[in-house]
Amino acid sequence: MKKYLIFIGSFLLLYYIYQFTSGLFLSINYTPGASSSTISPQKVSFGEKNINFYIMLVIASISYLLSQFMRGNRRDS
Repeated sequence: MKKYLIFIGSFLLLYYIYQFTSGLFLSINYTPGASSSTISPQKVSFGEKNINFYIMLVIASISYLLSQFMRGNRRDS
């Protein structure tokens, strides 16, 4: 169980670092186009939950369990 928590914790940390750096990179390199010079109402949402994060967490958990299962089968052989 301890290895699983370390795996998920490191996965979450790397995921948040990736999200932060990609957002920072995209924000730094953003240049508004000519069409955005006019004022138009836009919907901006911050902190919106993304279902892809939960799917990635489930996939990471399944991959960890499969790796542990495969490691156990190799020891038995």
